Amino acid sequence: MQRLRPAEAPPTVFGHRGMSRKAPENTLAAFALIAENTIPGVELDIHQCASGELVVAHDDTLTRTAGSDLVLREATLDQIREHEVGAWFGAPFTGEKVPTLAQLFDLLGDTVLYDVEIKSYGTFWGEPLPNGPEATLVELIRSYGLTRNCIISSFDPLILRRVSRLTREIPIALIYSNSGNVPVTIRRGRGRLFCSPDIMKPAHSIVTAGYVRRHHAHGRPVIPWTVDDPEVARRLAGLGVDGVITNVPDVIMAALK
Repeated sequence: MQRLRPAEAPPTVFGHRGMSRKAPENTLAAFALIAENTIPGVELDIHQCASGELVVAHDDTLTRTAGSDLVLREATLDQIREHEVGAWFGAPFTGEKVPTLAQLFDLLGDTVLYDVEIKSYGTFWGEPLPNGPEATLVELIRSYGLTRNCIISSFDPLILRRVSRLTREIPIALIYSNSGNVPVTIRRGRGRLFCSPDIMKPAHSIVTAGYVRRHHAHGRPVIPWTVDDPEVARRLAGLGVDGVITNVPDVIMAALK
């Protein structure tokens, strides 16, 4: 993977779901702004739809962004594209569709670092399926020659374990928090016992100087989320984090300069 940050450089900034304060999240409009603003990284969420493609969306359904209860994993790509997901954000974005990951790779190419989160539908212990989301994602990344530009993330350590069975050339990142909404077995980063992550992605409130030192001692970069306050971003940079995920990447980049 490309270095997250050269020595003495500020943390790499990742736009959370694109530039999601200026355009509807996880749309090509939000991702185009990443390029226009020269943001070095982009964070996004993927689901595998019923026809096999990887689509870029956060929620399991289109209820919030399109007013439809369509379940992404149960719908074909054609069915998903019948809906627009931009009008909720503002009239200028009416007509935006749920993009595929391939469309995003076509748009941004190798100009950014991608943090691709695989959404979970209930964890299971098992090997990667030949046409499952993990194998499809790894194959797509390889086909675009982007293995050095991608991180594969998940809250689900068993998804990451399956990715690691498919490849070790693409780093895996464990997302977690200590929230009561998260299963106790994976709070405090315990999920690393199941998947041996290359990168830690904690909620930013967890991060201390000692935390960063411990993971750096094991060769694991630290990328906290979601950091929208410039003062918090500067504090985290001072602790030595390697990246930050933010809804306002232009603001945070300016703060870190």
